[in-house]
Amino acid sequence: MEKLTWDEPVPTSIQTKWTSYRYNLSKLNDLQIPRYALCAKPTHVEIHGFSDASLQGYGACIYLRSIDQQHNISTIYVEIHGFSDASLQRYGACIYLRSVDQQHNISVNLLCSKTKVAPLKPITIPKLELCAALLLSKLHDEVQRSLKLVKSFLWTDSSIVLGWLKTSPNLLKTFVCNRVAQIQELTPECTWRHVGTKCNPADLLSHGVSPDVIKNSTLWWNGPSFLQGDETTWPSSDYSNSALPELKKTVQAFVSIDPEPFPMTNFSRYSRLRQVTAYCFRFAKNSALPRHDRASGPLTSFRFAKNSALPRHDRASGPLTSEELQSASTSLFKIAQSQCFPDELKTLTKSKPLKPSSKLSSLNPFLDSIGIIRVGGRLSNSQFSYDKKHPIILSGKHHLSKLIVTHEHLRLLHAGPQLLLSSLPDKFWIIAGRNIVKKVVHDCIRCLRFSPQSPKLISSG
Repeated sequence: MEKLTWDEPVPTSIQTKWTSYRYNLSKLNDLQIPRYALCAKPTHVEIHGFSDASLQGYGACIYLRSIDQQHNISTIYVEIHGFSDASLQRYGACIYLRSVDQQHNISVNLLCSKTKVAPLKPITIPKLELCAALLLSKLHDEVQRSLKLVKSFLWTDSSIVLGWLKTSPNLLKTFVCNRVAQIQELTPECTWRHVGTKCNPADLLSHGVSPDVIKNSTLWWNGPSFLQGDETTWPSSDYSNSALPELKKTVQAFVSIDPEPFPMTNFSRYSRLRQVTAYCFRFAKNSALPRHDRASGPLTSFRFAKNSALPRHDRASGPLTSEELQSASTSLFKIAQSQCFPDELKTLTKSKPLKPSSKLSSLNPFLDSIGIIRVGGRLSNSQFSYDKKHPIILSGKHHLSKLIVTHEHLRLLHAGPQLLLSSLPDKFWIIAGRNIVKKVVHDCIRCLRFSPQSPKLISSG
């Protein structure tokens, strides 16, 4: 744009173009447009629409393709063929009627066309081609409502547009989505195909031609030459949608859920939890499934197998033994530690020192022979029992710790917080244990009954 004021003379280049344009306008009077779009005695008529776009605008045109008849035979069929094209200036569409008679004589004639100027806001060529395809769809809809023909073929020289039209609109970005949805709604029964740029009559609309050229253009008045042949000779409509632009980015959120090996929160007593766990291990042993048939983890998921079960005399039965209860407790400790101290467990497994920021670093922890994290230190040379020298480390936030403290509180006949804190280190070292001990004692109904707090009278003075 030159951005000239109204009283400034235009440059010579623009004046020359305007003079040539004005001169060519007078030649439009020499154009003769046949009103009859079919062959003399058609037996088959088709509508062919074409669209195109350029940087300046876009347009569409519609042709009738008819095949004449001999011996007064009526038309066999008529088809609509529409073409569209676009450039940076304009885009357009044109529609042809293709008719065929019983003698296979084919006639293709221009029916209508339409062009539009490209938007002022610059957009990409594929989007302009899509606008041209939408213009062709609207033009075809008007023709189809008037002629009510069965077969329609719509052509574009943009493989990207073809890919968009074969894609669900909800997968495309807003601009493309809205136009693709309109096109799919207007042309549900139409067949969209690909045509080369040189064979696309709508290319004349998108790039513009002088009256002298269009007057003698067979491509414009009678459509591309391949429409004179059988459908098997038409250009193939192969396209690939592997790298389509304007596709929405798909966001996938993956949530990793670590399934709890055993629902400890369903239990309110440590003794019951330990017994149920022991019975699960007994069932697994009696079932005697091969290792590869079991899930991995401290507590495995088991299913009964009749063919591989142990003989009856080798199966465990009756009350739980102390070994079974101890094995169940060990598994529960491992589960709690793997849930509360996963990083520390990995580090200790590799025999590496813990990070200084770890909450267990001050306890000098180590893994014992069965894989339980215990407190280290200088007491290893003392005469105390192994559990007292190296108590098992648990987190005060885990439900198992609450069950153990509650169990110890009941075993010591509802002991107070201080007695509980002094007895727990004989086997367990609970992180933030004072808080969990106070909570267990505070929530105990019997302790509340026997140690009620008298309300204090608020003095008036």
